[in-house]
Amino acid sequence: MSPVVEAREVVRTFGAGAQQVRALRGVSFTVSRGELVALVGRSGSGKTTLLSILSGLDRPTAGQVWFEGQELTGMAADGLRTVRRERIAMIFQSFALLPMLTAAENVGVPMRLARRPAAEREQHAYDLLRLVGLEGKEQLRPQELSGGEQQRVGIARGLANNASLLLADEPTGQLDAASGAQIMMLLRQIVHAEGLTGIVATHDKALIDLADRVLTLRDGSLS
Repeated sequence: MSPVVEAREVVRTFGAGAQQVRALRGVSFTVSRGELVALVGRSGSGKTTLLSILSGLDRPTAGQVWFEGQELTGMAADGLRTVRRERIAMIFQSFALLPMLTAAENVGVPMRLARRPAAEREQHAYDLLRLVGLEGKEQLRPQELSGGEQQRVGIARGLANNASLLLADEPTGQLDAASGAQIMMLLRQIVHAEGLTGIVATHDKALIDLADRVLTLRDGSLS
C-alpha cells in the first residue's frame, strides 16, 4: 500500500550567508494510513518547521513532500489551499476557537468556508462533537468549556471536512496531565478508528508511548 505521506530529503534553510540557519537537513520518512506517529525533539529541533512543510503552509528549500500520491512541493498555491482545506486537519497548542461562536458553530466554520448546506453543517458538527465526547455541549461557548473540552472542539473542527491527514503541534501543551492524557487517547482512537494518518509533534511522554512509531529530530535531522 502506498504511503499517505512521504518526505524525500527535505531541507529547509532560513537566512543567507553567515546568518543562514538549516532548520531541516535532508529529512526522509513515510507514514501509512491508520498510523499515529509521534514527532519528538528538543525545542528548535525542526518539528514545527517540518509540520508546516507537510501541511503545505511552507515550502522546503530542497527535497519533496508527497501526500496521497500528489507532490505538494510542486503544487500551485491555489491547489495547496484546496488540499489544506479539504484533506488536512491542523490542531494547535492554542485552541484558536472563536469566542463568540458555540462549540457546534466553531466546528462548522470549515464547512461554511466550503459552502456546505446549513442543515448538513449542523448535523455533521453534532456528529463530530459526539465523536470527541462532547455530546450535550454543542451550544456552549469556549469560555464555558474546560481546556480539555476546548481542545476536543479543535479536534472536531479539524475533522469537519473529512480530512485524511491529522497534523498536531503540541496539542496537549496547555493542558493539565489528566486532560492531556484524555486528548492523547482520543487522538489515537480517532486515527485508528477513522483510518486517518496522524503526525503529532510532542514532548509528552504519554503520547509518545501511545504512538505506533516515533520519529526523533535532532538539529534538523532524523536520528
